[in-house]
Amino acid sequence: MLELLGAFKRNPNRKRERQNEPIVTTPLPDPPRRVPKPVKETWQEMRERGWWLTSADRFLVEIAATLMARYRLEEIKSGDVSNLIGVLSKLGFSPRERGALNLPTRTT
Repeated sequence: MLELLGAFKRNPNRKRERQNEPIVTTPLPDPPRRVPKPVKETWQEMRERGWWLTSADRFLVEIAATLMARYRLEEIKSGDVSNLIGVLSKLGFSPRERGALNLPTRTT
């Protein structure tokens, strides 16, 4: 995608720096069996809405799903809300971060 956008022509080092970057294409798996039902439900929701997520995101998704489930059950402290927003952003669940991912257009 970056090559098509001309990013490597403007910055040739960028291509060299990314040549060994892993490309993960396996989808986000089912939630782990050990997590509670509210976390599993949130994980499934994130997988449905976050169609761009892959198996490499599973650890962050587990953290985000756990925090979101606790948020929905009103079991979360204000500092944890900041952590939740941060991890959701890293996963592309904020407009700014999602835009930076250069995802193909898809309506939900």
